[in-house]
Amino acid sequence: MIFLALVLALLLAWFWQRPLPLHSDAWFERWRNAVADFTASPAAELALVVLLPAIAASMVLGIVEDWLFGLPWIALAALLTVYSFGRTDVAGAMARYRGALQAADFDAILATLRPPEEGEAPLALSPQEVHGLARRGYFYAAFEGWFAVVFWLLLLGPSAALLYRLLHLAREGDTGEVARSWLFYVDWLPSRVLAATFSVTGDFVRSRDELLDVVTDAEREADEVLTHVGVAALGIAPEPAESASAFGAQAARECAETESLLSRTATAWVAAVAILVVLV
Repeated sequence: MIFLALVLALLLAWFWQRPLPLHSDAWFERWRNAVADFTASPAAELALVVLLPAIAASMVLGIVEDWLFGLPWIALAALLTVYSFGRTDVAGAMARYRGALQAADFDAILATLRPPEEGEAPLALSPQEVHGLARRGYFYAAFEGWFAVVFWLLLLGPSAALLYRLLHLAREGDTGEVARSWLFYVDWLPSRVLAATFSVTGDFVRSRDELLDVVTDAEREADEVLTHVGVAALGIAPEPAESASAFGAQAARECAETESLLSRTATAWVAAVAILVVLV
């Protein structure tokens, strides 16, 4: 039933216009504010904020599991999965980024990535450094917006996917530091599974050493793991760029290849899950 719920969730996310109707988090802010009134510990607050809704969702799913041949369970699981998907339109953001790269407008890109605080001077970064920040951000946005959600959905069910999204929502405010530390462990396994998929669906020869490097390094953050292996899996040899415009054109090609890699990886995951469902 989980596979059917996943397929339904993907169809809903595909046909609904962004922002998705289910991506309203006002209830979460009200819930977090209510919990904050009862505890002064950020760790206890985070535990209550993310665990209680996940437990409640699990209980409701358990109640409706045997109703009408499991159809209510599938529908509810699909809606929970759609809610658990990321809030960033990665494809749209990358398309806009490619346009900015072709215009070689790296100051505007940097202002979008790292807007300066009031009274703070803008950062002075080279085009290569700006592109590195953007590339790392887009790899992780694709990971946390779709791949990690699907991973935990398939492994532990819709409630785990919901808990993953709530952890991301809790990164702001008093619970932010604790939430980010928890996410390191929650992201650890799926980020390395996705990195391995990059190697399989991309240039395996170029990326195998990088994959072994990150697999044996337990301290690497998820975004660093994905970028390290993902860039190698693109199979694009670096070329020296004599100007910002030349580098922008090169980076735009790499961005297009990144979108293609992410698309192939998503297809591979869905196909692998479908084969497992048939065999099992």
